[in-house]
Amino acid sequence: MKSFDKIILFALVLSLYCCEKVGPIADTTPTKYYSGPVLLDIDRIISDLPDDLILTIPTYDNSNQVVHPDILIDTFSIYMVLTPYPNGNDKFENPCLYTSDDGINFIPYAKNPIVDKPPYDHNCDPDIFTDASGNLCIYYIETLKPEYNNLVLLFKKRNHDDFIKKVLIKYDFRARESFIVSPAFIRDLYQDTYHLFYVNLSAKPIFKIEYLTSDSLHQWNKNDPVTVNMAYPDNFRPWHIDITSDQGKYYLFINGIFGERNNNDLVVYLAESSDLENWNIMGQVLNSKKIPDNDMNYVYRSTGIIRNDVMVIWYSYVTKHNIWKMGLKKLRLQDIK
Repeated sequence: MKSFDKIILFALVLSLYCCEKVGPIADTTPTKYYSGPVLLDIDRIISDLPDDLILTIPTYDNSNQVVHPDILIDTFSIYMVLTPYPNGNDKFENPCLYTSDDGINFIPYAKNPIVDKPPYDHNCDPDIFTDASGNLCIYYIETLKPEYNNLVLLFKKRNHDDFIKKVLIKYDFRARESFIVSPAFIRDLYQDTYHLFYVNLSAKPIFKIEYLTSDSLHQWNKNDPVTVNMAYPDNFRPWHIDITSDQGKYYLFINGIFGERNNNDLVVYLAESSDLENWNIMGQVLNSKKIPDNDMNYVYRSTGIIRNDVMVIWYSYVTKHNIWKMGLKKLRLQDIK
């Protein structure tokens, strides 16, 4: 046997011996975070998405229970902001940021949560978007009952790690000012202005969808809201919303309730508009019968995109055992009734 062959044989025997003695190597892989931009083929991603899927999103509290997702798709990444909600515990409801390259598998953008819990009460209802320079922005609600309900901006410049926090609107409950939920941001398609939609829970006899208009992301006049003109289904009350646009039209995802708070009747409608003030409800896109989970109880706040005739919705829902989950549904606008 040649000396080279002996060396190879010795190395092989040694490797087998070591593997037998040491056994399987423990997985010491650190938490995977966003590693940088990659140009995305959005049309291919949408085409590859399944029609129905229940997702698993890792959370900082290790419950993997989530609520109130909001999606943002740009040239290089799919971003999602949401809050953990283990068994409905709002103390963990602090905004968390994720990224994905396929719309299914989401990893933390950085260490979550991206904002600490307030000194008392809770955070909720995040909404993500970018400004004209491509900087990441997140609106969310900081609820400080019984005194205040604050609209907060988290702002992060490109190539910077940290978010800057700024309170934009302070609603004073002691002065009987409005109690708003589910902020949803949209740029005007025809003017150089911005719009902030939300649901006003103080409105009577039913909750109202309202919006503010501004030429700055950092300034809003809470005293000048516009109430949308929409013919709701009988006995329907809006609860949480999201807004998007495609091909010159705006679309609202409206999660709402029939009658008094009967969770089993929570559904999601889709509405369309060309001017943001006047809306037409196209049909119901989500309810308890349209989600592939036998333990399904009711659907909650949903977010989505529309591209040509295809709509993709990422939705939160709760099971009959009070477990909060997220799912994905893809369908065509022409199939909405």
